[in-house]
Amino acid sequence: MKGIILTSIASVVIATAWFGFSGNNTKALESNNVKNNEVVVATALDENLEDNGTISDGIRNTSMILNASLENTSSFSDVKGMENIETYMNGAIEHAEKRNAAQSIKDRLNLSNQLIQDAISEQDLNKLHKADKILLNLDLEFNGEVLPPQNRN
Repeated sequence: MKGIILTSIASVVIATAWFGFSGNNTKALESNNVKNNEVVVATALDENLEDNGTISDGIRNTSMILNASLENTSSFSDVKGMENIETYMNGAIEHAEKRNAAQSIKDRLNLSNQLIQDAISEQDLNKLHKADKILLNLDLEFNGEVLPPQNRN
């Protein structure tokens, strides 16, 4: 009798541990975009634009500051405000993570960031231009529906 009770208790403990831990393991298999059942933000229409620190703000501001810094530059040494560009880029990535941006948006922000970091270490103006183009296209794609028609080109 004692053996049956111990076996039953052991079975319950093992079953609880097995199903309890296996439930946690499935979280590791879920997409990075699924955070606590939050909506995945794919465009500016998916987020509250009245809030501070939106993905829209991060993308738009980073795109604008990088683009303005590259105007009338012929060499890497002509680029002004690299620290600001890095700060804005890091902020855009942080907003994308916090606000559950779609993975494609995070990927393009990370690619732009990598190009900026490579450009700084290699003093390569072409990589800054590539990052600028990615951010400009991302800005138009992400914010296109909320921009006035004259700013969609």
